Amino acid sequence: MGNNEKINFWVDLWSSIIENFLKKSFGLNLYSPHILIEDVITEITENSFKNPDNKKYFYSKLNYYFDNDKVIKKKFNSSFKLLRNVFNTERHEIVLELSKNIKQEFEQGIYFNENIILLKELLLSDVEIDRKVISEINYISECIIVEYLKKGYVLKEIKKFPKYILDDYKIIDNSNKIIVTNYPHKIPKEECNENYFNILRQFFDNLTIEDRIDSLASFFYKETEEVYYLFVVKGLKGEVELTIGDVTFYSTNKKRFVKEDFHDEEDLQNSYDNSKEKFIQAAVRINSLSPISSLDNAINILENTIDLIRCYFNVKTRVEIETSNYIVCKNGKNINSSWGTNFNDEFWQLQESLDLKRFESDLIELNNYNFIFLESKNEKNATSKIAYAVHWFSKAENSVKQEDKMLNYWIAIENLFNLEYDILDDILTKKHKKKIDLIQEIISSIEVKYFFYEYGWEMFNHYKLLAKNDIVNKSTINLPSEIIEKANLIVRTGEKIYLKKFIDSVNDIIKYETNPFFIEKLKDVSQFYNNKDYATQKINEQMENIQNDILMIYRFRNLIVHNAHFDNSLLPYYVWKIKSYSNSLIRKLTYDYKKNEKELSKLMLNIFIEKELFLNELNSGSTDFWKD
Repeated sequence: MGNNEKINFWVDLWSSIIENFLKKSFGLNLYSPHILIEDVITEITENSFKNPDNKKYFYSKLNYYFDNDKVIKKKFNSSFKLLRNVFNTERHEIVLELSKNIKQEFEQGIYFNENIILLKELLLSDVEIDRKVISEINYISECIIVEYLKKGYVLKEIKKFPKYILDDYKIIDNSNKIIVTNYPHKIPKEECNENYFNILRQFFDNLTIEDRIDSLASFFYKETEEVYYLFVVKGLKGEVELTIGDVTFYSTNKKRFVKEDFHDEEDLQNSYDNSKEKFIQAAVRINSLSPISSLDNAINILENTIDLIRCYFNVKTRVEIETSNYIVCKNGKNINSSWGTNFNDEFWQLQESLDLKRFESDLIELNNYNFIFLESKNEKNATSKIAYAVHWFSKAENSVKQEDKMLNYWIAIENLFNLEYDILDDILTKKHKKKIDLIQEIISSIEVKYFFYEYGWEMFNHYKLLAKNDIVNKSTINLPSEIIEKANLIVRTGEKIYLKKFIDSVNDIIKYETNPFFIEKLKDVSQFYNNKDYATQKINEQMENIQNDILMIYRFRNLIVHNAHFDNSLLPYYVWKIKSYSNSLIRKLTYDYKKNEKELSKLMLNIFIEKELFLNELNSGSTDFWKD
């Protein structure tokens, strides 16, 4: 395989692990040595290293990285070895100081740089792509992605980095010498005279693949710059210009942040009538990495300031930020905007509204679950608890701050585990039994069956999309019509789709697939459904991953509740996880209660029993999992 093919494979892999973040089999792993070190520091400073579950988890990760991470072995071997030796002692100050020293080296970019070197070696070497190499590239890519997250970038932007570094230049206007590119070059943006035009073209002509991979570092080492995010704040008005902290509330009649604004873009309310009363605008000063990645931070700063106003003044109407309609300006110039698409606008709200007609039959089925809202005198009744859980889930959905979302999703979960009687001894075998242990066990038990089938549906949906695209415009894989039909990738409206048909067609699809990443994924899916030992191994790994997710989510919850200082760069991604887990839990308990009106404790016992039976049947091969 040539270098260009390997690079294309890596771009697909990078994009896939980010797109499938919440998927069960190929999603992004958010944990890394850097995250571990920061978690250890936070655990000691905020909790005195007293939580045995957290400590055990951190130690297992420490051992894993020491044994398996090539960069840790090469650059951090002595530090991690000493950390392992003192980790389970009472010498917490040594653990803390050593961890702080390691953290400083991570922040300097030592770990990031070495992973770029490893990635470059793998992509530019003559080694053939196989499952082992794919696993290595996948792990290295995940570590690099997490380092970007730590810097403050968001996944939406990180996903584009490989395409940015591989981008060429485009000549927009040859006569005026205008060139545009997404490549992160460092050539000063001067006026497009002939000299600059030629310098830029010569620079691109001399770029090598190695140079392009090295340019991933430009995002990591990029300096922040002071900018202003401009928003409309509904619920506040007035002809004023006043500053609270880093937020300036202003009327566009009183103040302008964009100096050269020929089209009056700063007036985000699209009104050319200056006499008309309008909502206030807010300018948030922030040190920004990029307009996309720093947006949430700007919104959070503004939300905090609005919270302060709510606390001191009687606000009679709802105060809300129009987060989808904004401008970013630097030194008086508009450098980025939401391109005028205001999703709070009535037109866009109508466009994005849930189409009840489209889901009419599904919505009618909700009548089957309306029983949870029927009045009950007993607050400990299962229906009351499920109703409360639905309420807190909805509250989380409507929250703006990630911390509020995390707490509300957690309340939705925890409320369901205030049970009628203790079932810890029935389900848990470990010596120390707590509510969090039960939550881990029940949620992971629910996810087992989902995982078993999602493992195949993920790949089915990938090839279903390719098959549909092939009809409109040729995709990267040209599957014969007989294979498309055999795998039921394209079916008539209303026709039932069978996952087994796709699984039985995997070996046929492999013959036409050229991307080694997807070839290995197809082989993996085939092995999963045809080798019960491999399937059991993967399921057990997934259950452990989910339980670790719950442990980290619970840790975030505690840090937020106790107002602890912690790095929240990964918080939004754990919020995504807890949203998925709480949703599955509520749906499962509601569905099971409808079938059999039992106390929640009995329903949970049956969830655990279902999981145990499923694993036993999988191991014995005694059940046909493909039956209707």
